[in-house]
Amino acid sequence: MWPDADVILMSGDYLQVRIKGSPGGRAKFSIPKLCKNVPMVELPRRDALGMRGIYSGVVRLETEKPIYDKQVEFELRGRDGKKVKVKSVGKVTVLSGKIPRVGETRSTTYLKSTPYALSVMSILPVGIRLHVIGRLANHYKIRLADGKYAYVAAPDVHLLPPGIPLPKTSISLPSLGFDRDWLQLSMRIGTACPFTIQQTTDPATLELTVFGAHLTSQWITYPDYDSTIHMIRWQQPTADIFKLIVKLNQKQQWGHRVRFEKGRMILEIRKAPKIAPPPESPVAGLIFALDAGHGGVELGAVGATGLMEKDVNLIYTKKLAALLDSAGAEVILTRKSDKRMSLADRIEKARQANAHFFIWLHNNSVGSASDPAAVRGTSTYFTIPQNQALAWEIYPHLLKLGLRPFGRVQSDYFVTRQTDMLIVLVEGGFMSNPEDEMLLADDAFLDKLARAVFDGLEDFCFKQRENKH
Repeated sequence: MWPDADVILMSGDYLQVRIKGSPGGRAKFSIPKLCKNVPMVELPRRDALGMRGIYSGVVRLETEKPIYDKQVEFELRGRDGKKVKVKSVGKVTVLSGKIPRVGETRSTTYLKSTPYALSVMSILPVGIRLHVIGRLANHYKIRLADGKYAYVAAPDVHLLPPGIPLPKTSISLPSLGFDRDWLQLSMRIGTACPFTIQQTTDPATLELTVFGAHLTSQWITYPDYDSTIHMIRWQQPTADIFKLIVKLNQKQQWGHRVRFEKGRMILEIRKAPKIAPPPESPVAGLIFALDAGHGGVELGAVGATGLMEKDVNLIYTKKLAALLDSAGAEVILTRKSDKRMSLADRIEKARQANAHFFIWLHNNSVGSASDPAAVRGTSTYFTIPQNQALAWEIYPHLLKLGLRPFGRVQSDYFVTRQTDMLIVLVEGGFMSNPEDEMLLADDAFLDKLARAVFDGLEDFCFKQRENKH
């Protein structure tokens, strides 16, 4: 049955409903004070995950005054003529739209295209103002601009009192500043509004889009003493969308982030670090955060022999740390012992160290529906474009160990979607596969696994030495 959770809509929005019942019947639904006896249709099995008896309906809800907390009332008449009436678990609220609602992020949250999207549009910090126009499941629907909408998790947003101005703001073109590691593009802004950043690698570009913003100045001074930026362009495609396009001279991008501080929106771009010249290793002087996945009560995958992934991860992480340390790199272990840590705490530890790299070290496992003997192999994972080359460099070295190829994978995880350092996930082998498990139980093989990751990191850094950017 749907809605199975409370829904908040604006007048004029469409509501879709579903119910499961006996096949071959006739169904309809009503919502008190909003609609009555709206017909429903039984979906073909191809549109209902192969199930029969799934009835669907849709209605446009309009109201002059707000209507609160109404259940959907379903009626199904079976082939035998008997009627069954049920009410939805979720309640429907329809707002008139005359008094807009504004919310503010109370914690870091994700801007998503739908409540159920696995990938995210943007990571929003605390204090971003949002125009809230509805609620679906556990997410608020947000108006970004004319015809553009998104969703954020409702618990991450505090609704402000009615009458708070809508999130509209002026924004200036950036002034440019630097510290040792980061380039700052600082823009005056009245209200912290939602934004997205799109990254491309060829050409190396960051495109910042600020919703609800209009440009008030057209002046940029380029510095004489840094060549990170090639060109900055700007656009105002609509009255409430501002775009800043930053073309970079970096062949390899090293990270970016956005923060708000004292009436300014600051886009920070990490400068390419100095790569040690020969005869030193190219990893010398760089900062690596190594994260052994799982720990404590989080066992990770467990092999048939009882071998636990959390232990294997920690062993080969320490071996990799020793290799990097001997090559002159600075190494941070997010955990040094059998300890449970949140993913956020692991990332924060790397940020506190100003890490250039976050290497997320795991081993894989199949789901219960797969044959563990049939699935094995090694893989690397990345999310955002700046990390693709790193995943590509490590993967061939893993294959040299005799592991089967499982692939170089682009996916979206909490860790790999972070943008302010280079991040890659390494899945050494499959704990669930008997042959891979035997390898992962062998200390000598874990030496080779750590060496393979090290060789991939060194190859990547060697290419940055050649690029010089």
